[in-house]
Amino acid sequence: MQRYVLNDGVKVDVLQPGLENAPVIIIEGALQNIQELIDYACTKSPQAISKKEFPAHNAKLAEFAFHSGRALYPGVCRPTPQAYREFIFREVMPLVADIYKLSQHKLSSLSSDYSIVSSPPSELQLKQRIPHHDGSNHQEIAMIHFLCDERLGGTSLYRHRKTGFEFISQARKDHYLSVLDEQLTHADELDHQHYINGSSKLFERYFQCSAGMDKLFIYPCPLLHSGDISKDYLVADSPRDARLTITNFLFSKS
Repeated sequence: MQRYVLNDGVKVDVLQPGLENAPVIIIEGALQNIQELIDYACTKSPQAISKKEFPAHNAKLAEFAFHSGRALYPGVCRPTPQAYREFIFREVMPLVADIYKLSQHKLSSLSSDYSIVSSPPSELQLKQRIPHHDGSNHQEIAMIHFLCDERLGGTSLYRHRKTGFEFISQARKDHYLSVLDEQLTHADELDHQHYINGSSKLFERYFQCSAGMDKLFIYPCPLLHSGDISKDYLVADSPRDARLTITNFLFSKS
């Protein structure tokens, strides 16, 4: 069985960007055998999704068993191999638990998928064009594992200008969503018709993690963030040439 192994030369940085100082972790050069992880995503599958179920811009990716993404995710996903999930639990979770002062036994559930942004800017829903948070539980952690280089765009953190919020906790959630919904009813408040990729009228970008082969960007789920997708972004026909990432979520028992 395949086993993914932590790189001896791994580099770990812990930063506290922004005004609210929520820690983020950047791990560079995480895996000794990163190419095998990419090769798995590029393997065509006999269980591939029918191309008829995909929009035209996603059809080629159906051959690799990618399928429609989570909720508002503007792209397609494919489950990661079990050996990679074991790597996250074995090698990464103890580090995450230590930095965020979490009990490892509470981080009991892992969602892990290869992900490729594939929706053209012209087809985005309104809320896909602004930053989002992955949940309001500060004990739940998101990880983006980049399997592409910096040319395809990293991930940025944002501050909502009107409320000043960077971190959408449970206590802030209702107020933030109420203010945001009111703003989004006014067309002139949203000054772009594509993926957000920098500061706008509603949001200020305060931190940018560039993409990089085998780089992990780790942050608490309540942080407002968005991928750095250019206006002229094109969907590749193969995962190997795409903005290929792995999106991991460590969920808490409570």
